[in-house]
Amino acid sequence: MKALSEIEKGIKPPLGGEHRPGLEGTLRRVEKFFVRGLAQMFNFITRHVSYTFGVAFVTSFGGMFIAAYIALFLSATVHFENTGTGESFVTLFTALVFLVYIPGYYLHFGVLHRLGVPCFNRGLNFINAYVDRARLKEFSCGEDATALLAAVERLPVENMKAATIYPTLVMVPTVAQEFATGSPYNAVILLAGISSAIFIYVFLTYIAAELLTGDLRRLIKRQCVACDIAFSESFTFSIRKKYLFISFLVLIAMTELALMFFFGSGGTHAAVPVLFVAFSIALVAILLFFYLISIEQSLNEIESAAVDLGKGGKGNLFLAGLDRELIMVSRGLVSAAYEVNEIRQNLERKVDERTAELNRVLGELRERDRKLQMELSIASNVQRGILPPENARFGFIRSASHFRSVGKVGGDYYDFFPMEDGSLAALIADVSGHGMPAALVSAMVKISFTDATRRFISPRDILRAVNDNLLKTVKTEEYLTAFLLVISPDLAVTYSNASHRRVMLARKSGEFEEWDTAGFMVGAVPEANESYEERRGVLGYGDRVLLYTDGLVEARSIEGEQFGEERLRALLLDSADQGLGQAKMRIIEAWERHTRDAAVADDMTFLLLEADAAAVDASRSRSFAERLYANGKPVQAAGEIERILAEEPGDQGLHRLLVKSLLKAGQSESASETLERLIPASARSAEDWYLLAAARFNGGRYRDAITAAEESCRIEPGRKQSLRVWELSLERLGMHDEAERLRERQGVDNLPGRGASRSW
Repeated sequence: MKALSEIEKGIKPPLGGEHRPGLEGTLRRVEKFFVRGLAQMFNFITRHVSYTFGVAFVTSFGGMFIAAYIALFLSATVHFENTGTGESFVTLFTALVFLVYIPGYYLHFGVLHRLGVPCFNRGLNFINAYVDRARLKEFSCGEDATALLAAVERLPVENMKAATIYPTLVMVPTVAQEFATGSPYNAVILLAGISSAIFIYVFLTYIAAELLTGDLRRLIKRQCVACDIAFSESFTFSIRKKYLFISFLVLIAMTELALMFFFGSGGTHAAVPVLFVAFSIALVAILLFFYLISIEQSLNEIESAAVDLGKGGKGNLFLAGLDRELIMVSRGLVSAAYEVNEIRQNLERKVDERTAELNRVLGELRERDRKLQMELSIASNVQRGILPPENARFGFIRSASHFRSVGKVGGDYYDFFPMEDGSLAALIADVSGHGMPAALVSAMVKISFTDATRRFISPRDILRAVNDNLLKTVKTEEYLTAFLLVISPDLAVTYSNASHRRVMLARKSGEFEEWDTAGFMVGAVPEANESYEERRGVLGYGDRVLLYTDGLVEARSIEGEQFGEERLRALLLDSADQGLGQAKMRIIEAWERHTRDAAVADDMTFLLLEADAAAVDASRSRSFAERLYANGKPVQAAGEIERILAEEPGDQGLHRLLVKSLLKAGQSESASETLERLIPASARSAEDWYLLAAARFNGGRYRDAITAAEESCRIEPGRKQSLRVWELSLERLGMHDEAERLRERQGVDNLPGRGASRSW
């Protein structure tokens, strides 16, 4: 059950009355005081007797005031002194009031409701069934809700009917008695006076009942909306009719005042007309008071609903009044609110749909971005995997490099290419653009330069071959700048520049040089082949060469200043007496300080090279070991290689050459042990597994040989030498059927050397 909080608080006075100055404020306070007292009486009776009786009882109080008003009129115009029937009139009138009017009127509206005595009307009983002790019960169904609202809307009319019937039951016998026992004149005046009193009383009870029941109607409507129950509002009177009724009341009062002067007896006290006028004014004021409160409350509710709708609320309007004009305005506002809310709901639904769609698309984009980022991370790892180590030694040249892309992948690229004559090609390149397209082109650049350096020695010829290859394979507008150095074992240098940054050279003596040639960009136009030039230079031990991309010197600070070539030159010279790794770190730290808090727009790569005397000696020793192996002196070659590895333990190429030398010298167990010790299983190539299989076969470890041969074929399927070891190992183990199936499956029969020597 829900409390009727509006009823318990009483009738609401118009808003803002307490703060209005002057006469209007005083009237508001008087109004509030009067309404509060009326409401407290109504609420008390509602809680302890019944709701409908509370309405009837409070409105019946107006009958006392009207009785006094009409008594003044009758005392001045009815001449009981001529007929001597005054006492019998009063006796009968009083008896009828207490025996007919009061019991009938109050029983009609449920004065004995608590004792189980029903009202005289089904609608009144229905109201009392749902409103119990000022609390509204839950609706059992939607029909009950609408029926209850209709009953409460009819309650002022029901009260008006009762206010007509029961006073009439008092009037008719008294008038008839006077007509029979008194004079017709007195009977006519009594009929006119009591009829006008009933007329006024009926109107007063309607207005008061409409005002008292407004809060219950409002609460029922609110509950209907909360329960999604449709309802319609009905009206009985209009504001115009009420106004005409009050005007007619004034006309009646004026007529009765005239009759008092015209038919009044000489014994009438002079104060009677004055009191009658005062009562008339008070009566009109009371009617106007209830009338205006009802209208103003309804207007305030309409205004509040409109303001709520304007502020984004639903604009629900629960009108308390029953006036036709106000209900029509209410219907219009409710209809407008419905349309506005429908538009809002449609808009919100569309916004929700668009939001859901955007969230779905955003989720898909996030998933795509996650996959893209994962793919970019893989691409980044692949790109960095094709680059040489940042600190490395390539024969007689030591290098220290640094690569940093704007995104996860970039277009900068550097590499080293050992050449057939023992020279070393060093390359730095900058592909146009950034990101994945540039990274893909840089991968193609590696393939092109790897192929070209195998076919050509001259830097100019290498650039021409790469230019031709890129023009055939790259169909987009990407191109690259590049600087290529070819350094021979005697430190003679041949170089070509394809529109790249000049190379800086810091001599050990402290001198500074720059190397440069003419040459157009690679992969742009075929005519670039005619533009490439080639020049020569010489390196000394301890000389340092710096190759770099635009991103190093063109990077700007937060103030917009470039890092610049002068700053880079000073760093190269100042770090000449430091190790190669330390010199690299000084350049990186200076660049990071310069670009702190600034947006970096380009990839940054640089490459430091230094000719190392010990490395040159090692390179010459390696060439000597390779000549010993080629000339059929594997024992001497193995000894020379072991001496080199004692100083340069990380060269895996020498590891493989040592294993081959030991195998050729017939030292199978040493070859197997050396390979297993120097090259981890995770880093072994197909050739490494083949060499291990051959060493194990020669040592009689046939099952281990099969395992190593299987690994070699897994990495490089169809490797014929490994399949040959596998087949012979199966033969040595007596597994002839398996060997035959292997030959049939892999085509080992076609291998050259079948049935040849049992050792490698």
